[in-house]
Amino acid sequence: MDFEDLKQRFSETAGAVLNKSADAAKIVAEKASALGKKAKLSAEMSMEKDTLRKTYQALGQLFFEKYGDDPCEGLEQAVAEVKLSLEKIAAKQAEIDALKAEAEDACVEACACEETVEAVEEKADEAAEAVKEVAEDAVETVKEAAEDAAKAVKEAVEDAKE
Repeated sequence: MDFEDLKQRFSETAGAVLNKSADAAKIVAEKASALGKKAKLSAEMSMEKDTLRKTYQALGQLFFEKYGDDPCEGLEQAVAEVKLSLEKIAAKQAEIDALKAEAEDACVEACACEETVEAVEEKADEAAEAVKEVAEDAVETVKEAAEDAAKAVKEAVEDAKE
C-alpha cells in the first residue's frame, strides 16, 4: 500500500465519519425540535384546560342561578350540595363578621388602634390583587419562554440542516 492509497482511504473514512456526524446532528436537531414542539403544545393545552375549567365553572354557576330552585331530574343532589355549601359559607361568614366586630371593638377600646379592620381588609385585598397580577405575569413569562425555546430549537434545526 503506497502513500496515495493511504491518503485515499483516509479521505474516504473521514468523509464517511463526517456524513455520519451530520446525520447524527440532523437526528438530534429533529428530536430537539419535536421536544420543543411538545413543550409548546403541552403549555398551550394546559392553558386551554384552564380556560375550559373556568368556562365549566361559569356555566355551572349560571345553571344554578337560573334553575337552582327547580333543578331538572338527576341534578337534585348536586343542587342540594351547592345549597348546603352556600349555607355553610354564610354561617362561617357570619362568624367571621362577629369576630371582626369583636376585634374592632377590642382594638378601639383596648389599644386605640388607628388602623381599623376595614383598612387591614383593604390591604389584604390589594395584596391579593398584587399576587394575582404576579401570577398572571408568571404565566405570560412561561408562555414566552416556551415560545422562545421552540424558536431556538427551530433555529438549531435549520442550522443543522445547513
